[in-house]
Amino acid sequence: GAHVESQWKTWAGGVNDKGAAEALRGIATSPLDPETVAHHEKDLITFRVQQAQIKYGNDPKIIGETVAQARSDALRTRLDAIAVNEPLRAEKMAKDNQKILGTSYDEAVGKYRARADQQLGNTAGTVAIERARTANGIEMPQGVQAPAVRNAILQQESGNRSNIGTSIDGAQGPGQI
Repeated sequence: GAHVESQWKTWAGGVNDKGAAEALRGIATSPLDPETVAHHEKDLITFRVQQAQIKYGNDPKIIGETVAQARSDALRTRLDAIAVNEPLRAEKMAKDNQKILGTSYDEAVGKYRARADQQLGNTAGTVAIERARTANGIEMPQGVQAPAVRNAILQQESGNRSNIGTSIDGAQGPGQI
């Protein structure tokens, strides 16, 4: 009776939670593929509605709120993934979908605007450094090569001898600084 129903709700809840997480992961993985996003959004809504029905029954108001929240979560996941490389695009998409984002709209737009400003600042800084370097005829330093680092360690440690004994700390062999 009640125990079986309780166990079933626990199991079904776990299935729905995992399915919803997988749907969000699918959206984040392919945020620029509208067909994939639509498929995973539909799955997310299904899992979230089933979860709500298990907890609250078939209350139309709760189901409507659950669908709206799932759509908002799907969109935010998509926008977050897009914003990694294209924050201005994510910001525009957020503005175009303000109603879906609901109460999370302001936070989302602010986050994408900040990311876009950061990206623009980094680009402007890189361009300014390159222009200054070029205008002043400055060569860019070459990176330190791994053999140079190894040789410097061996020189400092043992005068570049390979047959050194055990250190006072118990380290054996070359390169044990």
